[in-house]
Amino acid sequence: MPAEKQERRESLPLAVVDYHKGDIRHQIAGVVKPVMQGYKFQSIKEFKALLGLFHVTVEETRKTIDGKTCHGLVYAATDEKGDRVGVAIKSSKIGKSVGYAALQKKFFKSKQWLVKQPIPEGTKEAIAMALKQDTRQGFLQELTGKGITAMLYENAAGVIYGVTYIDHTSRTVFKGSALGKEYSASVINRQYGVVLPGKEEEVPVLHPTEPETKEPGLVEGLLDIFSPESYPYLGEDLTQSLMGKRRRESAKVRISANTMYHY
Repeated sequence: MPAEKQERRESLPLAVVDYHKGDIRHQIAGVVKPVMQGYKFQSIKEFKALLGLFHVTVEETRKTIDGKTCHGLVYAATDEKGDRVGVAIKSSKIGKSVGYAALQKKFFKSKQWLVKQPIPEGTKEAIAMALKQDTRQGFLQELTGKGITAMLYENAAGVIYGVTYIDHTSRTVFKGSALGKEYSASVINRQYGVVLPGKEEEVPVLHPTEPETKEPGLVEGLLDIFSPESYPYLGEDLTQSLMGKRRRESAKVRISANTMYHY
């Protein structure tokens, strides 16, 4: 591991899960518990995006008992490509504080908090400044330097269809559209993704000069808060189920600069 990358990770209060070290349950608990306590997020997708930074993923489970549907959560470690490794761990093995009921309560409280405490203007200004960068990598790197992670969700055609921002200063996770149309996925895609023929509708922009739409190419990946290197994270609807089911057998998702994975 590069010295700079190691130094940045060691400065963080949470340790990235390393499945090679074993004791996965203890490692995952060391991430999930403080994340549940310290960050604000409103959906399972936002929660999953946040956990992905620390090589952890989560999925909701359902089963019917005597005609009643029971909900639960399972957690698992991931490798640096975002793929699950090892066995899934039931939330009950970690504690009630990270179970399904606690998560639903967290969503509710986060929504209430965000109504009373809007996203800081400084966060909006930081994203607006980053959007002046000519390249996607420049955009992501500038945000990383300001303590903000941008998770981009992209399909096989190179179209960015979703963006989730994680502000590590206010410890808040939110969709781009929560800030306004000018911060949404449509703007990010128009500037750094691929605009398909017939989809060139006008969208709000934060500055007058836009770079030309680039030709479809391999995705650079996602930059996380730890370093300028890429750490891919798949959109929720394209990830493989922790229980072994494949949601889209034929879908192709580009997730790194030189690799294409099939799901």
